[in-house]
Formats: sequence, C-alpha cells, structure tokens
Amino acid sequence: MLRSLIAFCLSRRPLVLVSYAAFLALGYAAFTVLNIEAYPDPAPPIIEIIAQNHGQSPEEMERYVTIPLEIAVASTPGLKYIRSNTVYALSFVRLQFEYGRDYHFVRRPSIG
Repeated sequence: MLRSLIAFCLSRRPLVLVSYAAFLALGYAAFTVLNIEAYPDPAPPIIEIIAQNHGQSPEEMERYVTIPLEIAVASTPGLKYIRSNTVYALSFVRLQFEYGRDYHFVRRPSIG
C-alpha cells in the first residue's frame, strides 16, 4: 500500500507539488483569519440590569420597573433570552445575546 502511494507520488511530481502548494496557501489563509485571543471567552454576551426603588413591594417593582425594562430591551438585535427576577425594592433583568455579538454593541444604550 505504502509502496504504491510512493510510486504514484514520484510518477506525478508536478501534481504533488501543486497540491502541496495549494495546501500551504489554504493553511496560511485559514491561519490569518483565525481568531486568537489570550483569554478566549466561550460564553455569549450577557448583560445584567439591576434597578432599585426603595419602599416598593415586589408587585409594584414588577409592574413599574421590570416589565417596562423588558419591553424596552425586547427589540434589541441578537437578543436570545430575557430572564428577570423581582424582589422587595429590587429588579434584576438578565439579557443573553447570541454567540458572536460584539460586547460594545450589546452594551450600547438604545435611545428612542
């Protein structure tokens, strides 16, 4: 098997050299676009919004703070999940975006 492979490669040297050069070129092209980071982050972008309003019950926080926040951020491009939790005087909203989204884009406040 190995003997026949060597004989094939030696009989068709130009084909083998062109294939080798194409392999090297494709490898170099793939290496140049490879995303190499010192500390890669395998998690998708997650934004946490915490709002406080002293003296309000959980029902009031839900009605006046949490639900309007969820409605305001629901149309953000790339948003995958919205999770919220409301307790006494505290509203916690967690937004998870799709993989590959830019952190600066998802943290940018959208007005209007």
